Amino acid sequence: TYSPTPNGDHQCIVCPAGSSTMGESGSVECVRYQDNLLSDGVLSYGYIMLTLNWSMALFFVGWVITYRKDAVVQVAQFHYLLLICVGSFISAASILGLTFQAGTGEDTSVASKACKSVPFLYIFGWNLQFASLSAKTLRLFKIVDQPFRRVGNIKSNWMVIMMLTIDMTLVTVWTIVDPLVYSREVTGRNVDDGIVTIESTGRCRPSSGSFKTALEFVLPLLITHLMMLIVTHTLLFKVRNVSTRYQEQKYIGMASIFSFEVLLIGIPILVAASESIEASFFVMTSIIAFDNIGVLSFMFIPKISFQREGLEEGVRVAESIMNEAHKRAIKREKFRKISGYSGGTTSADRNKTECIVVSHDDSTLVGNVNGIG
Repeated sequence: TYSPTPNGDHQCIVCPAGSSTMGESGSVECVRYQDNLLSDGVLSYGYIMLTLNWSMALFFVGWVITYRKDAVVQVAQFHYLLLICVGSFISAASILGLTFQAGTGEDTSVASKACKSVPFLYIFGWNLQFASLSAKTLRLFKIVDQPFRRVGNIKSNWMVIMMLTIDMTLVTVWTIVDPLVYSREVTGRNVDDGIVTIESTGRCRPSSGSFKTALEFVLPLLITHLMMLIVTHTLLFKVRNVSTRYQEQKYIGMASIFSFEVLLIGIPILVAASESIEASFFVMTSIIAFDNIGVLSFMFIPKISFQREGLEEGVRVAESIMNEAHKRAIKREKFRKISGYSGGTTSADRNKTECIVVSHDDSTLVGNVNGIG
């Protein structure tokens, strides 16, 4: 109960709805908290983007499993394609961690745990995508460079393990030294006719209250990811003579440009709108979601198109691996049609085709590329 002005009337006045004296008897003011929580509309946007990311990842996992015996999937390496989808799924899960919140006086332990999970989920997922892409490109390069040598998975899996270990070590130490926690910060206090309105915003913040320590870990992570992108594109450049049916130089280049544009637009907006938790949530969610959408789309949609179209009539899989050999095979088949020669792919040719694709258990990829050049 309260009275907006001192008076001799001993009758108490009830606080207006949505405010209270915070348990103080005889108070001369009522307090109202304005928590500025994320609205249902903004949260819905986050859930929609999360669902879209997960749906795409699961769809492409289903496609890879369904067509695992197709040359497009086998030469692109089945298990690495799955890891790229899994990485996207995990990365997108960080959006869910951003949706947890707590009002004034509420328990923040769950929201704080969600805050701690965001860097782990996003960095692990992003790393798994690009480390898998680098590893599969490295393996393809070794096979093309030494066509008669058996190249096992273990000789490229080390790249995935090494990159994940570096990133997870940095994030773990960061979480131990200065973990992200959910906290509220008072942004304003207004008094109107005895009603005190206290405005605050809640978000993930370093437990120390300073972003200096966070930057000490974020910068090495950014440098590591930049180096990973350089390694990935260098390896993709080395296999540029492999047909785009089986390597992704062109499409991952487009995905990288797309991701760079998202960051180029998103980060300045994020900085400019840092005072608004809704704007910050919208931008961070968009950066995570569109980055994953770009990688998955440029990675798998062309492969689905190539798989549906199939090879040109008379062209063997072995002949389609390298660009020049593929062009020669197409010219040969055109000449055959013009000249009326009916020689197609023989049983021996088909057997030769099997030598270049991944074995069904994907334990090795044998590069017998006779006639490819």
